[in-house]
Amino acid sequence: MTNTRQHQVHEQKLEQLVNSMPFYIVEYVDNKLDIRSSSTLLNYVLDYKLFLEWLIAEGIAEQEHIKDIPLSVLEKLKLIEA
Repeated sequence: MTNTRQHQVHEQKLEQLVNSMPFYIVEYVDNKLDIRSSSTLLNYVLDYKLFLEWLIAEGIAEQEHIKDIPLSVLEKLKLIEA
């Protein structure tokens, strides 16, 4: 994989963003680092961030920070909520 300036910037942004994610998203990213580019993973994590923020905004998750949203909140989602 080419190590361009853009790639380096995406790696840094990904690392920063992952630090604010729940453990299950951190584990997912860690498992995909070898097979997905940092740019792809960054876009995935940005989408996860938006989704987790939506869960809080809608009152589906009672946590104040997305890092604190337990996996059980996702497990209990109903189709009508998602």
